[in-house]
Amino acid sequence: MTESTSRVGSLRKQRRASAIIPLVEPLENRRLLSADPVVIFTGLLPAALKTEGKTRIALRVQNDGDAIASGSGKVEVFASTDTTLDGGDFLLGAINKRFKIKPTKRSSVKVPITALNGLPSGDYHLIAQLSGNIAGSDTNAANNQAAAPYSTRVEERFVDLAAEFPTIAIHAASNGANQVSVAAANLGNITARGQVQVSLYLSTDRTLDDGDVLIAAPPARRARIAPGKSQLFNTNVVLPSDTPLGTYHVIAEITSGAGIADTNAANDVAVAGQTVDVVDQPPAPQSQDDDVPDVIVVEYVIPVAVPVGGYYGSGTDEGTIVEVPDDGYPDDGQPIEQPPQYDPDPTPPVYDPPARYDPPPVQSEPDPQPPTTQPVIDEPPPPVDTSYNSSGGDF
Repeated sequence: MTESTSRVGSLRKQRRASAIIPLVEPLENRRLLSADPVVIFTGLLPAALKTEGKTRIALRVQNDGDAIASGSGKVEVFASTDTTLDGGDFLLGAINKRFKIKPTKRSSVKVPITALNGLPSGDYHLIAQLSGNIAGSDTNAANNQAAAPYSTRVEERFVDLAAEFPTIAIHAASNGANQVSVAAANLGNITARGQVQVSLYLSTDRTLDDGDVLIAAPPARRARIAPGKSQLFNTNVVLPSDTPLGTYHVIAEITSGAGIADTNAANDVAVAGQTVDVVDQPPAPQSQDDDVPDVIVVEYVIPVAVPVGGYYGSGTDEGTIVEVPDDGYPDDGQPIEQPPQYDPDPTPPVYDPPARYDPPPVQSEPDPQPPTTQPVIDEPPPPVDTSYNSSGGDF
């Protein structure tokens, strides 16, 4: 009994001792959560950027962290001669976007490239940069920039207008004028938008100088000429009346303005393949002419001798009619192509004047006679009928 009792007592002591010893557990392996947005070029980059219109560069913003990357961000694309972004690089385009990207997820963006003015032609490296609130809490800012794997060709934007004559540039027009056609061609790589004026000259040679004659300078016209295209300008020309006789070349000169910056003025002058011969010829008929030959109407007056006191006659006042000689031309109101030829000193008709002029005798008036009166006859009045019955009836 004594041995068993002592064994039970030792177990109780051990239990009491184990209840006093504290229990220590191992801690979990924890770390702070953070977002890590990264910008990356995706897809195939264009071999050359468009000089006109938009070229879109495909990019991707992905989250390599273990927390959500959220906030507004800005993605920019630069052109650089090397693969390192610095202050000498040229900004081509940018886009603003609000992001919310979970860990290991991504968001696609396309940046439009439109700002190429002033960038010289050449091969450039494209560099993308992510900035904004989304990158403010980024634990790894080194991957907020990315360079494209290969270079891209960039051509400088420019307009080059050139004067050109078509094969048949001079055509006959109405009212004695000539129509001259000149084309303005755009040899540049962007659309020419503005105004173009065409001036035409006559020259004895094929070189435009101060001695040439300006024959037309119409007002400037609105133009919109795409790269590789041309616009035709037609002008009606009437040569000055004092133009010397001879053979001339027609020279055209184009002048750009109102938004068109022509980068090459050497090709703004062109010479037509046709020449113009100025000859001595009657002036062109005017619009009011009726194609009927002009006739000068002349009135001829033939002198005729008339005696003093009236025409000669024999006791009458009718006189004698002096006839005009027949000139052989009908007097029917038609134009006379050639006036009749008359003797400048015509001989008057011969007549014999009377020895004495006897005026007609004057008849004397008869003596006045007393007025004739009717005789008065004294007769009794007619009898009156008294048999009238007033009881009725007609009279």
